[in-house]
Amino acid sequence: MIKTLESISLPKERQKYLLEGKTMQGQYLSECLESCRWGSQTTCMWEMTIPQLVDFIDKWKKLNDDNIENRFNQSKLTYKIELPHIDQKECHNHNNKGTKYLDGTIRCTYVYFLENRSFFEQLKAKDPYTQTQVQDFIEQNPILKDLLVKTKEGYIKVYRLSCEENEILKELAAEFQYKVPNMTKLGYQCKEIISDKALSLSLETIITRLKLPPSAPWNYKNSEFPFGGITLAGYVEKWIDQKEVKLRD
Repeated sequence: MIKTLESISLPKERQKYLLEGKTMQGQYLSECLESCRWGSQTTCMWEMTIPQLVDFIDKWKKLNDDNIENRFNQSKLTYKIELPHIDQKECHNHNNKGTKYLDGTIRCTYVYFLENRSFFEQLKAKDPYTQTQVQDFIEQNPILKDLLVKTKEGYIKVYRLSCEENEILKELAAEFQYKVPNMTKLGYQCKEIISDKALSLSLETIITRLKLPPSAPWNYKNSEFPFGGITLAGYVEKWIDQKEVKLRD
């Protein structure tokens, strides 16, 4: 028996079938996306992470580059699609109108200072407002720090102490808490994106901004949106219409 898309019932298996060879060549993107999604009354979900969904669309694009302008949707959309650029009047934290950076974004230039104890740990994380890697600092209690251990299972385990050890720990913790610490003054620049209208957005950024938060903790590997494959194909068409077409930043 020859396997066809119609003979496969589960969206995950349909997705695998579509990714085989040249299966998506000559196919509308909206139909490919519609055939491998789950749907509810308000949302649609693909069993793919954002990178996997980007790769899925990229494979369809490569197979249909020769006639791509006619392969997004079977008929023209009756509603307008706008890419999810950030475009606000000022920083929502500091009422700062910002300045234009070399990359074309307008970012908040507000600088603020915080005083920290002299013992702190530097952390790096991606800030959702600036879309950049930022530095943060967390105070570390040198006495309690060694009691917290990250296990292979990924959770933090606090070792049990004897009564004598516990009393010693309480005394040390009290000494740490009430002594006057040396303070270090650290400057932070906000850099929140106020506008990136001048930029061409990557497909990964577009999908990330459109994606809904996970509806449940176990759902973080899936991509859920308040629309279906027809609208998502419309966003892909808008992405390709930009001056610069990037899959990822």
